[in-house]
Amino acid sequence: MNDPQQHRQQVFPRTQWSLVLRAQATESESVAQEAMSELCQRYWQPLYVFVRSHGHSPADCEDYVQAFFERVLRLDSLKSIDPAKGRLRSFLLQSMRHFLSSTIRKAETLKRGGKCFHMDIDQAEAEFHADFRDLDSPDKAFDRRWAIQLVNQTMGKLQSEFDAKSETQMFQQLEPLLAGTTDQSYADVAKALDTTEGAIKLRVFRMRKRYRKLLHEEISQTVAGRQAWEAEVAALRDLF
Repeated sequence: MNDPQQHRQQVFPRTQWSLVLRAQATESESVAQEAMSELCQRYWQPLYVFVRSHGHSPADCEDYVQAFFERVLRLDSLKSIDPAKGRLRSFLLQSMRHFLSSTIRKAETLKRGGKCFHMDIDQAEAEFHADFRDLDSPDKAFDRRWAIQLVNQTMGKLQSEFDAKSETQMFQQLEPLLAGTTDQSYADVAKALDTTEGAIKLRVFRMRKRYRKLLHEEISQTVAGRQAWEAEVAALRDLF
């Protein structure tokens, strides 16, 4: 008989920060660099929103975030981090808070140019003014953008699964029903796809179930242990 405790440990291993762990890899520098690049691209936006919410200009925010990843999360620093000690979200926020405070306290001028990764500042600014500037604290802005990032990553994975099965049109029609962002009915979508309303309801039900599973897997990569995972799922629910 399978041991339930052993099964839980397999599902929620002690270290879940997959990107950090890959960036810590010593056997392959290319794997580590690739993981570091992905870490930057995934999480620069919540950090940008956090810094922007402190009142800094877009140009300064870009410099702060670039410098943060270059100095604080450089590869040799990541090798000393133990992902089992907490949530990636908390680690990044606390690290940025300390970095920002220290940099401002020293009145340090950050070097412009020579960016280590691309940041779409125009898009970030549009989102900031639309969704984050009126939140009453930088921490809440960070958490909200983190949540959106997780949802977008999950939806991207779900779309990739549909694309792999040559069902791109199906996804485009069903995604608004899943997200609740359309006035179309199940019957309208069924007519557009030349199928029955019952078939559409079943596909959306299965799609929603798969989406939840993928979202929970995304969250599991940023925490250590089941208790932290459950807390993060609850926090994500509260943010929406």
